[in-house]
Amino acid sequence: KALPYDPVADLAPISLVGQVPFLLVVNPALPVRTLQGFIAYARANPGKLNYSSFGNNTSNHLNGELLKSLAKIDTVHVPYKGSGPSITDLIGGQVQYTLDAPPAVLEHVRAGRLRALAVASSQRLPSAPTVPTFAEAGLEGFIGGTWFGLLAPARTPPAVIERLNKETVAALASDELAKAFNERNILPSGNSADAFGRFIRAEVDKWKQLAAKLGIVAE
Repeated sequence: KALPYDPVADLAPISLVGQVPFLLVVNPALPVRTLQGFIAYARANPGKLNYSSFGNNTSNHLNGELLKSLAKIDTVHVPYKGSGPSITDLIGGQVQYTLDAPPAVLEHVRAGRLRALAVASSQRLPSAPTVPTFAEAGLEGFIGGTWFGLLAPARTPPAVIERLNKETVAALASDELAKAFNERNILPSGNSADAFGRFIRAEVDKWKQLAAKLGIVAE
């Protein structure tokens, strides 16, 4: 709560650079093969499914709670100390599902140790083309994961922002960078400075509202 800067007022957006969406993955013992099947099963068994996270108030904990709200399901959050222990216990059956980044789960999905139901992005992952987006699978409005972009100090001259944006967007459109991003399961996401600013404000509002709903306060 003592953050010495305002991430909106004190920074000037240049461009969104990349997004790493979460995948909803379940233990294969769970008798579901689609997102709608998962939601129906969770609704039929309120309070009986457990989901793991990296820890309290981490990105996938908040995304897990957002999923619960949008899908209208009642499941139990089990926090771990990082992605590794979370995935280990999911494979072991101590928890039934989680949301995690592609590098952490795709190997296990391909090996049959986990089952992927949906990806929380607006487009499918090139590395997992058979996994539908949440919207395609029947749940609109669920976009989640991690993202990164370029920003400059507030009051940076507009001409400088414009030049940096132009060069960034051009680089993100190159075949070389697209290949490097795809190998790392990053979706290239260059946009205008204004669009990135709107994106940041929407993200801040979304997570502030969810935090308030869950009773999460800054420490």
